Amino acid sequence: MTLRPLMKIILYFYHVTLSQYMSKIILLISFFLIQTSCFTQNFQQDSSQIEKLFTGILIGTSRDSSLFELKQVKTNNKDNIGILEIYDFYFAKFLMQSVEMDSAIVISQNALKKYNQLENSGNQINFLKIIASCYAYNQDYQQGIIYFKKALIIAEETNHLEQAAYINNNIANLFFSLMDFESAYKYSSASFSYLKNHPENPYYASILAILSMAESKTQYKEKAYHHATEALEIATKTNNILALIVANHALGDIEGEQNNYKEAIKWFSKSLEISEQYHQLNLSLLNHIGLLPCYIGLGEYEGAIYHGEEALIISKKTGNKNVTYSLKRKLAMAYHKSGQDDKAFTLMHDAHEIYKATTSFETQESINEILIKYDTEKKEKEIQKNKVKLMHQEVESGRFRFIIALLVFILLLFFILYLFIQHKNKRKLIDKENELEKEILRAVIEGEEKERERLSSDLHDGIASTLTSIRFKMENSKDEQSTEIIQMIRDAQIDTRRISHNLSPLKIENEGIQGAMKQFAQENSNESTKIHFSNFCSAIQLNKDTELMIYRIVQELVQNSTKHGNAKNIDIQFMSSENEFNWSIEDDGKGFNVKGKPLGQGLLSIKNRIERMNGDFNIDSSYQGTIVQLSIPF
Repeated sequence: MTLRPLMKIILYFYHVTLSQYMSKIILLISFFLIQTSCFTQNFQQDSSQIEKLFTGILIGTSRDSSLFELKQVKTNNKDNIGILEIYDFYFAKFLMQSVEMDSAIVISQNALKKYNQLENSGNQINFLKIIASCYAYNQDYQQGIIYFKKALIIAEETNHLEQAAYINNNIANLFFSLMDFESAYKYSSASFSYLKNHPENPYYASILAILSMAESKTQYKEKAYHHATEALEIATKTNNILALIVANHALGDIEGEQNNYKEAIKWFSKSLEISEQYHQLNLSLLNHIGLLPCYIGLGEYEGAIYHGEEALIISKKTGNKNVTYSLKRKLAMAYHKSGQDDKAFTLMHDAHEIYKATTSFETQESINEILIKYDTEKKEKEIQKNKVKLMHQEVESGRFRFIIALLVFILLLFFILYLFIQHKNKRKLIDKENELEKEILRAVIEGEEKERERLSSDLHDGIASTLTSIRFKMENSKDEQSTEIIQMIRDAQIDTRRISHNLSPLKIENEGIQGAMKQFAQENSNESTKIHFSNFCSAIQLNKDTELMIYRIVQELVQNSTKHGNAKNIDIQFMSSENEFNWSIEDDGKGFNVKGKPLGQGLLSIKNRIERMNGDFNIDSSYQGTIVQLSIPF
């Protein structure tokens, strides 16, 4: 689930009331900009006058007189650098509120250069936040993160703890936009840590509500319920609109995760009602997306389709492209369940093309690199300060230490060169071993397939035939116990047939991979795990070996979902294009961590087989389930 930054609406009721005739777009942007502010109010009389005049221009009152007075104030204070800095700040803020983002960035960057000598950390933070907010609004998340992080470093170094809380909250909202809920939790938790002992802070409920939403989407669901309930209580007392919307949504998320769909719909609908009342399109989008799977879970597919289509409309209006992939996949499922397979196929095809074209991982990775870079720089600055102190204390022994360091460096170079040669030789040996392992693996797979065919034949021609003969005899000579025994024999025949089909799927020979997979889903689905198969393919041409390979891969992944993921529902989907066959296996199990850990033997074997066929293998897993997408060329 992805959103434009939630930064657009915080401090809704704490800003100057705008005229009724002001356009909705300017109203929305104003709320967004105010959230990024939280600016110092202890300015002198001239600064208060500057703020009042720019506000007058923004809301359309006394424009000409305000411009004239602003010109006079600037002229009268042309030698007062402090007033000029305040003037530039409110001018940049005015441009930002007027949606002139590029101009606001230029004014703020120039101000940082001009007034750097004043070393006013509060004003530096404010200009940096304006720049970051403008970039974030333009969806240039990398630049937004860079400037938010610069502002955060200054706030922490100068002990501006409230500012640090607001900036961390901004960064958390940005990660919500990228569907990176772990990072969103990290920064929303850091934000709340500054304010947890200050419930009197006007932004306490909003930040707590955002933290609860991050917790609801990660593993901290018990905390999420407690925090969302507390935020809702405070927001109700203080009439904090943002906190009301987000807290209700978080409670809907929590209930939805537990499959309490009716309760979830109640909370999501309340959140949607408030967000629509105050024209908060991005939060309306969030709630429509939350309602979609709830209605699917209840089997009310018309309701699911309505909220899915509404979400698509809002995503186009707001330019939010990040939600399109997951939204179209869920909406396709609703259309498929309602019997509208043509529409479902179109949406699934669009979603697959979006998945192939781009994912948010690259953006997330680059942003994470930026964050790591600035965290590293912060630590390096502290280390550098300590080094300077040590250097002053050890001036007399400096030359000797330099010689020692030089000798150590030379020895280190030789040691690194030795390690490099050793590593290179070891790499060659490993490559040869890997090639040998691949050959052995191919031979083992071929041997296993032959053995499967033999066992399947033995089951079908031996045990199955024997059971059939016994059943016929029992049916022809019924007695008091024969009915129960005949039923037991029939159950044994069904199990034998299922095992035989799994060992050697004969339907591949007769009806192709689609028929075999349909039979597989039917025969292996049970009360604890439901297996659903959806075929969005037109006629395809695959050789029998390839179809058998696809069948085995699905078997392996379904087994992983049931055995390791404890999945309750498994969806198998087939799709094809002009030159490519695609299939996916998605479950609602507990998932696993795919970052920084090697794949297991089974998944690695699948990956190697797909890559040998010049195909693609992608796996995405979280606490909400696992999806594996595979494709091979025709």
